[in-house]
Amino acid sequence: MLTAEIKPDSNRINSDSLFKCFEERDQSSLMIIFLQKELILIHNTGKLDSDDAGRDVSGSIWRRIFIRSLFAYIEGTCYRLKQDVKLFKKTSPQEDSIISEKTFVLDEKGYIKERDLYLRSQENLRFAFRIYAECFGSGFKLKTDGNGWNAYKNALKIRNRITHPKKNNDLKISDGEWACIINARTWFDDEYQRLLEFRGKAQKKE
Repeated sequence: MLTAEIKPDSNRINSDSLFKCFEERDQSSLMIIFLQKELILIHNTGKLDSDDAGRDVSGSIWRRIFIRSLFAYIEGTCYRLKQDVKLFKKTSPQEDSIISEKTFVLDEKGYIKERDLYLRSQENLRFAFRIYAECFGSGFKLKTDGNGWNAYKNALKIRNRITHPKKNNDLKISDGEWACIINARTWFDDEYQRLLEFRGKAQKKE
């Protein structure tokens, strides 16, 4: 969790916008706590490492549930990081669109309409970590040159496969794939913790 206190740039946003930003930030914090607890509950309940878990489609059900929750946690955390940036950094209109995950289009009558912006998970993760590090001048660089990053990318493919299955076997999570999922979670947790530590060190220097 983020515990450091930083005063937002009151010259950039009005009080109503500030309240909304803090409200969204608090809600996303509660969401992350819930998802962390959910992952623990699934792991403790689902017999994810049993011999049956990787044997067939029915045995993989708890692994599939865990994977979906894991990526909800990862993507929710990225959204949470972007909400901090929204509070504490003067961002460009392009960055604002990515941070809020909203864009604007014209409807059939020529009026401007807000629309959800759907971001690719891999690119969104890199953006969230990068802009958060830049916001607090921490010098953090996401590790994307090792086994952890590769595990994350492969885990993302597994998540996409079970979310949009084409055949029965697409729902099976083998033991090798499960090991990849665990490595991806470890990599993300480690990088997230490292990001917060870099922020803490940067604040102490101020």
